[in-house]
Amino acid sequence: MLKAIKISTATCVFVIIAAVFPAPSAQAAADIMQVAHDSARVAGGARYCNADEELVEEYIGKSEGKIAAMAKDDYEKVVASLEFKNILTAMSAKEPEGGCREFLPTFEKAVKAER
Repeated sequence: MLKAIKISTATCVFVIIAAVFPAPSAQAAADIMQVAHDSARVAGGARYCNADEELVEEYIGKSEGKIAAMAKDDYEKVVASLEFKNILTAMSAKEPEGGCREFLPTFEKAVKAER
């Protein structure tokens, strides 16, 4: 009987700790996917607006490097990279919110910030 109580107490403590301190990999996975989404939206918008292709390629390269550096393993890297490429393709066919005139200066600032 005493062992059952110890196991139950240990299980409860584990559940409480897990609830208070979520696994860092879950947060990291959300962060890497957010980086993939945001970066692809910017790069896709730049492509749609016919920004300087060298700047677009520079931004894409830096974004892919950031995704690779954030990935905890090859699987996460592949999934985030695929998401980046899919969003990039979709956003390259759609005018950015606010139009190209408003978007292009924002893109140029984003490229400079990544340098």
